[in-house]
Amino acid sequence: MDLRKRLWSICAVVGSVLIFSEHSRCEITWEVPRFDGWYNSLGYPRRGAVGSHLVRLVPAHYWDGVYQPVQEPLLPNPRRLSNLLTQGPSGLPSTRNQTVLSLFFGYHVAFEIFDSRAPGCPPEFMNIPVPKGDPIFDPTATGGVLLPFQRGPWDKESGQSPSNPRTQVNLVTAWIDGSSIYGPSTSWADSLRSFSGGLLTSSSEWNMPKEGGGRNLMWSAADPSTGERGPHGLYELGNAWANENMFTAAEGIIWFRYHNYVASKLHEEHPGWSDEKLFQNARKTVVATFQSIALYEWLPGFLKDKKLPPYPGYQKFVDPGISPEFQAAAVRFGITMAPPGVYM
Repeated sequence: MDLRKRLWSICAVVGSVLIFSEHSRCEITWEVPRFDGWYNSLGYPRRGAVGSHLVRLVPAHYWDGVYQPVQEPLLPNPRRLSNLLTQGPSGLPSTRNQTVLSLFFGYHVAFEIFDSRAPGCPPEFMNIPVPKGDPIFDPTATGGVLLPFQRGPWDKESGQSPSNPRTQVNLVTAWIDGSSIYGPSTSWADSLRSFSGGLLTSSSEWNMPKEGGGRNLMWSAADPSTGERGPHGLYELGNAWANENMFTAAEGIIWFRYHNYVASKLHEEHPGWSDEKLFQNARKTVVATFQSIALYEWLPGFLKDKKLPPYPGYQKFVDPGISPEFQAAAVRFGITMAPPGVYM
């Protein structure tokens, strides 16, 4: 009998939690977008979602027509090409008065709409030979230096034949929907939430995100002074690459603080709202603010006299996916804007 009573007690608690959760959802009268980008496209629900294909602008070009990459001598050496294209004086001022903040906000926008940097599984290496006598990587002219490089993730159902060549995938959503702030999945977002007052979880300092605990797939480098790895000194944020450098971390902290600021203001104005309603309304405001800054303040700074065309209305058959050409080449112009140093 004791066991039966315990089971009934557990069922009652679980049922109460589910009813409360459902009640919280019912308080929201508008459709809450998913964190993984599914169903944002009414014509093709998977388009732009986590794991969706990169959209090819030109046909795939593999050495064997299936998945083997084309390399030297059919293509120029990447390091030699890099030296040729980026040579010249560094530290030049921006002709359009762009700052380092503008540059790393652009990084945050890039992390928001694509991520194909993680190595594929199983790992495939495509190491880059360094030209003999390279002044940085081979100053002693050994001719045997390689830059380690791993190929990115791909759809395992592709790369089977010339009619089905390998297709790379995007590990975040292609939408500007706050995936770099809240994470690309519900479980990721839940791990960042406090589930109290609509807030994201803080560390011991109320205005800082919680330190990394290893639950999310946050990129981290070894401590340069000790060579040790681990979550110490890293922050749990929606962007997996937020801890790559202090500037991308600062972007993540800014959006963390802005969400909690908006949620706190909403709680003051609507003390009867549930945590879920506060969180989702704050999220909606934060994402809209991010979209507005990206499209109407940051992007025009690079377009000069060009302007975005007027919004034609929703078009459900337009594919929002990111192309390999954009992901691998076009967006990299931002890297050329990084200064050799920044005064702090």
